[in-house]
Amino acid sequence: MRPNPIGENGILKQLGADDLATLQPHLKSFTMVRGAVLHLPGGLIQHVYFPLSGMVSILAVMKTGEQIETAIVGREGVVGSSVGTYGKSAFGQATVQVPGSAWQIQADRS
Repeated sequence: MRPNPIGENGILKQLGADDLATLQPHLKSFTMVRGAVLHLPGGLIQHVYFPLSGMVSILAVMKTGEQIETAIVGREGVVGSSVGTYGKSAFGQATVQVPGSAWQIQADRS
């Protein structure tokens, strides 16, 4: 039996019953492993992640290869949400900094 995402992720918790009922059948459990890159800068966003635990850093990657952390996302947020407004290209690199779990959904379903 899969856990109910209500109360585990702040974004999902704010959804109305109809919206959650639409998304819930497509949510897949995802284990976030430290160091895993979820999105590359400029790359295609294939999945959107709703963290339940752990933390993801959003990094700006310079031409020199240096990285600057521009945001962090935990259980209150979502990684890859720009697919809903700005298209399917990632603005920055999304890297798991603290292992945990998340709900994952294909970007074309979000």
